[in-house]
Amino acid sequence: MQILNENNKRTKLVLLKYDVERIEYQPQEKTVLDTKQGKIISSCLKCHNPKCMYFYEERVKCSRLDEFPGERENKVCPVDALFWDNQNEIPIINQERCIKCGICARECPVGAIYFKDNQFLVNNTVKPGEYIEVPLNSSSVNSQIKIISALEKLKKYGKLIDENDEIMQIVYNNIEKSRLVPEKLIRNILVSLGCKCSTRRIGDVYTRMDAIYETTSCTFGAVEVEFGTDTLEASRAILDDIAVLESRYGIDKSENNALVVCLSLPNLRQGYWQVIKDIKNVLNISVNTQTLGVMLILLWNFIDVDLRVNNYYSDYDAPTIRKYLERDLGRKVKLSEKFLGILEPIK
Repeated sequence: MQILNENNKRTKLVLLKYDVERIEYQPQEKTVLDTKQGKIISSCLKCHNPKCMYFYEERVKCSRLDEFPGERENKVCPVDALFWDNQNEIPIINQERCIKCGICARECPVGAIYFKDNQFLVNNTVKPGEYIEVPLNSSSVNSQIKIISALEKLKKYGKLIDENDEIMQIVYNNIEKSRLVPEKLIRNILVSLGCKCSTRRIGDVYTRMDAIYETTSCTFGAVEVEFGTDTLEASRAILDDIAVLESRYGIDKSENNALVVCLSLPNLRQGYWQVIKDIKNVLNISVNTQTLGVMLILLWNFIDVDLRVNNYYSDYDAPTIRKYLERDLGRKVKLSEKFLGILEPIK
């Protein structure tokens, strides 16, 4: 378990005074907590172990493949935009660095991080009588652990962001300007989408696949991440990953729900879709394809990923994933056709 290091002096925690029955997220507004005493506004609990900042170590490794040389760095924010304010003892967001992905907001157990005016904010305003600030000691830590455990069992209603072309353009622009590692971003999103995910350790020249993931229902798969234009190489690499996992680790190809994640869907002329179709026809392996935009919309709507249950297989005959996202959302997606290649190829 990762906690703030000893240089971050902690003196207090915040506890909820009421039992929460429902967490309601609403874009452009602070999160609302339903209690038997009425509705209250969510506020930062100054968590002893801030889950908006760190994943527990077991979430960034896959038990199915313990020997996989995975990266153990467990910061939630892929661009280091989240910091601990020692004076106020709360997490703060550097808006210049933030790419607006929303992983930290989804990870916050009480919903204190919310989206307004194209930025994520941390609410630290509490109403007397609804919260209580207590000294940091073993008793208060145990009390907070029980509160957070109860919160994490609740279903989350609503959504963090109402997706549209404008906000997705902002996110993609931020990613283009940032120096983020694409594999780390996708790992962190997959973890927040309910998977365990491990990326290849930096500097490891012997492991070629970008990542592996597994779900609570034992769905397992290799992951290739391609944010550039060489998507044909990604389709070939995922086939190599499947072969390596079977020959070296004994994971049958039929058990490998492989995934390729792109920034935008490949254009038809690039050859990616034909290779995916060939893999299906020759080997009977359905390689899933997702884009960053699709994964973010799932994250913003609190939908977990299980590609064995809800696959995202598309190929040359039908190179679109809009129908799969709308299936998972239970509604139409509010993105224009071909916009940024998120749901259909641009060409």
